[in-house]
Amino acid sequence: IRAGWVVGEMALLDGGPRSATVECLGGTRVARLAATDFDILVREHPDIACHVLRRIGRMLSLRLRRMSSLCT
Repeated sequence: IRAGWVVGEMALLDGGPRSATVECLGGTRVARLAATDFDILVREHPDIACHVLRRIGRMLSLRLRRMSSLCT
C-alpha cells in the first residue's frame, strides 16, 4: 500500500464487513472515517463527500484493472 491509499473502502460503500487488514511496518499516519461520519459528510458537505467517492472509485478501478491484467 502506498501513501494516500485507502483500505476498507468497500465496507464504507456497501455496509459489509471490512475485507482487508493492514499491519504497518514503519511510521504511518492514518485517518479513519466511520460509516456514520461519512453519512454526515454526505449530508452536510456533499462536495467533500463527492471528492472522497471519486478517489475511492479511482482506486477500485485501478485495482480491478490490475487484477484483470493478471487474468489475461
